[in-house]
Parts: sequence; structure tokens; C-alpha cells
Amino acid sequence: MNKLTSISEITLGDADMSTPKPANIRFTLGEGTTNRKSINNGVYVIKNTKGQYLAVPIYNTKKATSWNAAEWVTIETDAQDALRMPAYQWVAVQRDTLSSGLKEISRMALTNREFENVAKDIQLRKDAGATYFFANEIAGGKDSLIIEAVAPTIIADKELGYLNLDDAELDVMTYNFNYLHAYADDKFIGMMEDSVLNVKDGKYAFYMDEESTEANYGFTTPYVAGLKQLTRVIYTPYVKTVNGNRYIAIDSENRYRMTYNKAEAQKFYLKENNFYKPASKEAAQPYYAFINVTETTDSTKMGSADQDLSVILRNQVLEETRTSAFAVVPNDAPLYRRFNTELEGAVEGQEDATKILKFKEFYRGEYLMDENNKKFQDEVVNYAGIERADKATGLSFYVDTVVVKGTAGHEQKPQYFIYVDRVVVDPVPGKECQEGDNHVDANGDPTDAAHCVHATPSKAGFTVAKYMVSFADSLSAKNADELYKFGEYTRVGFVKGLHIGDSLYILTNGFENMEASKLDTAAIRANYKATNNEFNIIDLKAKHTDAHHNYTWSFRYTNPEAAAAVDEDARRFLIESNRGDADIAPSKAAWLKSQNGCLVLSDAATSKFENAKTGGDNALIFNIEVGSENDLATDNEEIATSEVTVIAQQGAVRVANAAGKKVVVTNILGQTVANTVITSSDVTIAAPQGVVVVAVEGEEAVKAIVK
Repeated sequence: MNKLTSISEITLGDADMSTPKPANIRFTLGEGTTNRKSINNGVYVIKNTKGQYLAVPIYNTKKATSWNAAEWVTIETDAQDALRMPAYQWVAVQRDTLSSGLKEISRMALTNREFENVAKDIQLRKDAGATYFFANEIAGGKDSLIIEAVAPTIIADKELGYLNLDDAELDVMTYNFNYLHAYADDKFIGMMEDSVLNVKDGKYAFYMDEESTEANYGFTTPYVAGLKQLTRVIYTPYVKTVNGNRYIAIDSENRYRMTYNKAEAQKFYLKENNFYKPASKEAAQPYYAFINVTETTDSTKMGSADQDLSVILRNQVLEETRTSAFAVVPNDAPLYRRFNTELEGAVEGQEDATKILKFKEFYRGEYLMDENNKKFQDEVVNYAGIERADKATGLSFYVDTVVVKGTAGHEQKPQYFIYVDRVVVDPVPGKECQEGDNHVDANGDPTDAAHCVHATPSKAGFTVAKYMVSFADSLSAKNADELYKFGEYTRVGFVKGLHIGDSLYILTNGFENMEASKLDTAAIRANYKATNNEFNIIDLKAKHTDAHHNYTWSFRYTNPEAAAAVDEDARRFLIESNRGDADIAPSKAAWLKSQNGCLVLSDAATSKFENAKTGGDNALIFNIEVGSENDLATDNEEIATSEVTVIAQQGAVRVANAAGKKVVVTNILGQTVANTVITSSDVTIAAPQGVVVVAVEGEEAVKAIVK
């Protein structure tokens, strides 16, 4: 025993060895001068003095069944971040914890955070006067290991290392795959004429289909507080086309190409490989390697073939040391128009405030307006129409923002009210109780003057108008074919509504005939509840989703790539109503169209965007002009100007309370229709159908619509 110089074992047992009871005891000699050290249980990055990281790089993925996959890796600090990559992180757990003395020198079980089979027991050591640790089990020499703890927020991030998109975005968002290259930051995955994918000049916008629920991967242990089980998701990228979805496939030459055959679609994990700030961006962004998976096993990766001039994307083995990486960038080409720029007359600080706009059809120069063609009119229903300006009964509309941020918080599809005949009822401020100082509420409890039973409560303001709607929800009504359809197509028109806060009341049961100032929402709610009409009270806040509605409208760019242009002509759009196959950017939907001169909606089941955006299927393509309150037609049958009243009638205007005053009636072109002095308190003046301007001596001129 006197020759023992290191760790050895002896066997101890009872004196009677006929039934041995061995106990293996470890003795350590010379520990008065030990260099053994230990660290607390935790997650760490391990570097050497050359600045290299101990890691399992992507090209060693298939070796990650043993410690042989671990190696020292040099990373570019401005292009990679080890704290974002679990394969560059290590979970360290002490082996010996029976006493505080053992904890200080305990061996460590070291396991890669991403690959649980890449593990080794090590003994950390540190010589006297040394700056860093070393471990004989890890090559590098003495005074060589820099061990840095990973922050609690990072070890608690279960989605670290792989792309994991918000589920709410998947149905509505498209993404461009931005190629990471030292010489250019504006290259994206695109498609050549033969359907082969490359990263040269094209730019495809992909949807991402989540092929699996979150799957667990990597190593975790209860001995590290806050360490979460890592998860990742498989995605199948695809592109929507008028002929169906196209998927990424691999051809016989090992090239990636697009196919309509879903059975050939390739599935990917998107593993973060870089974190880099390109010159064109304000902040760094992650870049992912597309790891092609067979079932759930990592197999190959997508890589660019820089050796050919077309920079074709090919299927590469994981062992290839070079790894192509791509940023997954939300497609920034707006799909729908938002009326918040100078082109729409927006005012700084109030960009989304109500606008007054004209909608001008691109090809024929006709305008959206009240329907004034007798063949398309009805005595009960007020329709929208499309006609030349000189036939108009008014060219300008109020356009009021309803939804800007959709389901996932994005701004892909703003939705708007379009309305006419607006009456704004101002809010009424409350009045405090003036009857002494002893104030009580309705329950008799003490309160302040503002809430006293004798106080006058405030009343919120509201807007009453005729809102443009699709009559799609009225097609089951009596006489629907006559009132709400034109042939097989759904018509568009106006219904009277009251907008207050986050609610829209569709006015019926006589409320539509009341003066705006006399409407009371409490009375409307009570009436609708009693008559089973509560469906006519719409909770706009609850409807702040991407879904289409019959009372809101969205303005779909025909060419999103040109949407940023300052030229109005390039910012053409379709007016979109109900969906066909998607809430956002459907390939089939209902758009305003002209059917033999009658304004209707195209069939959402058959009308294709690829056709509609070029004017096919009689879809109407619009631009806007800034409108004016002076150009707003009114469909009010009675217009009061002080005590004088102008009443529009069939083929005439009736003027009351203007005896002895001169009245001039002109048409929309400024031509005089009548010029006379009224000799009685009630007179009827013949006038042509359409908008006329009635000027009564001493009064402001008013517009009226003659039917």
C-alpha cells in the first residue's frame, strides 16, 4: 500500500469470507494539493483560448450518437450566436453531491443540449495561478477552457434553435426566404422557367404548412432549475396558384423544384445556423438551414450550387461542411390597400381617420355611386351602382377604418366601412348634481356629485349613415331573387346603420326612419331583444379578425409588388367582399363586378383572382380620387335649411316655407333647371332625375336626389 500514488481500489469484507460481502471504496491520495474543481449544475457554453466553441455542428449531425460528434468550432461572431443554438450549449450536472466538500471537486456529467447521446463524464481542473479550467477528457491542454453560464431566459426557451411560427399566422402570412451571402443581401428563393428553384433573381412568397405538432428533442434534466424540454416543428412550404398549391420537391438530378403533386412535397426542420445583420436591415435576424426530413429523422439539407451561374438549389448531404442558410422574412408586399398616405389625403398623426374618396374604375373611367339606372332600382332597396360621372347621383363616399390589425396582430388586410348620408350626433357631456353636498347613488349609498341620482349622465356620440353592404346574408329572404340578386349574382347596396364605439346597429323595426338625434341605443337593444333581432347588433371588436363580413370591404391590390409606388395609377385594386378559399388573399373570392351594367359581386366559388386582377370575369379594377364634402350626394328625401325645407320627390323638388324668396335649381353640370320667385309657402318645381342643387335666397345651397 505504501506504493500507491493515485486512485486505487481495495476490497473490504467480513472475516468469514465464505459469504463475501464486498464494498468498493475509492481512496484518493495526495488531495491536500488537488487541482480538481467543479461548477454548479447548469447550462454552459465552453470555449477554448482560441475562441473556438465546443459544439456539434450541422455537418456532424449523423455522428451525434456518441462523443465523436463534438469538436471545436470557429464561429464568426458577427454572423453566428452560440447562445441561440442548443448544439453549442452543454448541460453540466455534478456526479458527487453527498457533501459540500465533494461538490466543490465533483466530476461533471456533460451532455450536449441538442444531442443527448453526445455526452461524457469529465473532471474539471485548474492549476494554482491559472486563469482557466482544463479537463483531460477534452483536448485543449492546460489553462484552456472558458466556461460561461447560459442565462435563465435562454434555458427556459423551449423553441430555441428552430423556427417555430405563430399558429395564428400560418393561414394568412406568406414568407420570402432570404439567402445569406457575403456579397449580396437581396437574393431570395425563386423559380426559374423550368420550375427549378434558385437564389438569383426571383422571389417567391411561400405559405408554411405545419406538418406536425411540436416534437420534443434534445436533453433535459430535473437537476438544472428552469431547463425546458426543447421542441421543434416540421414545415412544408408551398405557393398558392390559380391551378392549385405548388410544393417543393426533389427531381432526378437532385435539384429542388416546384410541383403540384403534394405526395412529392418535401418537409423541413428549419434550424438556426446564423444570426446576422445585413447592411439593408436595422437589426440582426436569424438564418435557418433547411434540414430535409424523412419521417422524423434528419436526412439532407438544402444548399445552393454556387458552381453554376444560375445558383440552383440542390439536395446536399448533411456532412457537407458548407451550409446554406435563409432568413424567413414576412412578405412585405402589402396584399391590400390601406388608406393612410398622402394619396388618400391622410393627415399626419391621423392617418387612419375617416376619408372622403371617389372610386374610379380603371378601364372605362366610371365611378362607384348610388344606382341611378331605373332598370336596376327598387322602391324599397337602395342599391350601389357604377356609371359615368355625368350620370352620377354623387361621386364621393366616406371610407372609415374598422380593422387594421387582424387575427395575428398583422396589418395584412385592413377592413373599412363605405357609407353615405352621414349624420354625426355629438356626445352630450354629463352634468353634476347641483342639489347640495349630500349625494347618493341609485342604491342610496353616498357618492360624489357626478354619480348622484340627480346628476345628468353623459351620452356617447354616434354616427348614423347608409352603409354599403353585400346582400349575401339576405338571399334566403322572401323575394330575394328579385330584391337581392341580379341573375345568379348577389347585389350590393346600402342599409341604414348606427355606429357607436365598437358596435354597429343595423336599423330596422322603424328605427331606420327616425331622426338621428332621437335614436337611443338602449331602446334599440330592448326592441331587438323582444323581436329576436339581436343579430342586427354587431360587436365589431369581436369581429376584429381576418374573416370577411358583409358590411366591411377590403381593397385587394392587383399588383402587390407595385403597391409602394407613389403613382396612384400603379396602386390599382379590387373591392373584395366574401372569401372563397381563404380569409386573406384568397385565390377565389367575391369582388365588385359589372354584370350587364348592374353592380354585383362575382361568384366566390368560381371567380379567380388571376382572372379578376386583369379585368377578367367583368371584375372592376379601381383607383381612388380624393373626394370632397361638396361632392357628396345625399339621398335624404328632406333637407332642412333653417326654416326652409327642400324635399326631393319623383321628378321634382318641393320647397316649403320660402314664400317671396328666389329659388334657383341647377343640375350636376351647373345648367339651370329653374329660376323663379316662390309665391306660396309650399311649391313643387319639376326637375330631372339625379342630383340637383337647390339655392334658396338667403340660405345655403343644398343637394337633393330627384328620383
